[in-house]
Order: sequence, then C-alpha cells, then structure tokens
Amino acid sequence: MLLRTEAIGANFVDTKLRRGPAAGPLFQRPLPGKLTGDVVGTVEAAGPGADRGLIGQRVAALGEDAFAEHVVADAQWLAPVPDGVDLGVASMLPMGAPVALRVLRTGRLAAGETVLVHSAAGGIGHLAVQLARLLGAGKVIAAVGSPAKFDFVRSFGADAAVDYSADDWPERVRELAPEGVDLVLDSVGAEMAELVGHAVSGRLRTAVHARFPLAEAPAVHRLIEERSHLGRILVLP
Repeated sequence: MLLRTEAIGANFVDTKLRRGPAAGPLFQRPLPGKLTGDVVGTVEAAGPGADRGLIGQRVAALGEDAFAEHVVADAQWLAPVPDGVDLGVASMLPMGAPVALRVLRTGRLAAGETVLVHSAAGGIGHLAVQLARLLGAGKVIAAVGSPAKFDFVRSFGADAAVDYSADDWPERVRELAPEGVDLVLDSVGAEMAELVGHAVSGRLRTAVHARFPLAEAPAVHRLIEERSHLGRILVLP
C-alpha cells in the first residue's frame, strides 16, 4: 500500500541503529540507512493482490523507510484509524499500543494487583500505565528517569512514581508496595479492536511532546537521545 503521510511517530531504536557499530551488535543495519517510524496517513494506491477498497482510508502502519511524504507499507500490517482519533494515539496503534497491551496480557494482570512500569514516561510506558489502570490494576507504580517526570506519569494514572536513577529506588518501591509487586513491565505485541475502542472513547491518550517538520528530522533524534521528552515525538511532512 502507498500511504500519503500525515505524521510519523519517531522511535528510540532508530537512534541506536543510526550509531552503527558504536551501539553494539544488536543494532547493525546495512548502509545506506533508513529510519523506521509509525506512519499515519491515507492509502493512495494498492499493489497487486491488495484490497483496493482500502484506497482513501486513514490508517497507521510501521514503516521501514518512514521519514517521507509517501510511504510503502505492507497491507497486512495496516491498523485502521477511526475518525476522531488524534495523531498521537493513531501513531501508537501499529506497534506501541499493541506491545503495551500484549505485555500486560502476557503477564496475566488480575484486578487489584500491583504493577510496576519501567520507563513509564516514554511512548510505550505511558500507554502501559493507562492500560494497566483500564485492566483493573489496584496500584500502578511508575519508574521514570527523574523527579521532573513524576507529575506527568501521575496525570496518566500512576498512583506513585520513583526515580530509577536513584540508588535507593528499589527500597522506595518496597515502601510503596510492602506486600510486593505482582507484575513488572520492562520496556521491551495484537488486540487492535480493544485498543481502538479505548482510543475512540478517549480512555487511552497519547502525550505528544513535540512536533517537527520533516526537514528537521535530526533534531528529533537529538531530543530522543537527551531522554528528556515525555510521550511521543511526531514528524510532520
């Protein structure tokens, strides 16, 4: 499918891929490199065998070469984007939101249990906080990189927050959950109908930290590498 791009959600992993050998053996890709991203756009053309009925539909998809005005995406990976779903949430439907939901499902979260979400202020993390609450968690503890992010994660449903850069953060978690933590989410996925339902109803929100024009793509990676952003960063063609 050929998509006319409306927005691209930038991914942290691309900062690793861009660094090449310096990032370690797990992040090697052949040159010339391509930036991935979660693309939101409108289907303009369909390839052989693809459903032409999708032409004109608003969708989202993970793109292997995403930072462009037009992007080619595999038809089987398209996620429908209903009317009323904003760009932030739409950009999380292809990958981020399914990963967060699948981790919680795999962990068999039960009502009333205590959940610890690492990197809770990030793109996937702040969705996991909300979804844990929607799935009935009794207490959600958010682990973030600095106290400056405490109010942010609390605004998305966390009961408490800890600074994982502090040496005593495990003790702080024990204070908050003296009977222990039932499930730990360490950012590392698809139940699309459930996610879209939460998105359309407004129960699932995505924080958009910043929007950059496509011509300023390098600034996106600089901001991601600073690890100071909250939620998602979007690139607009």
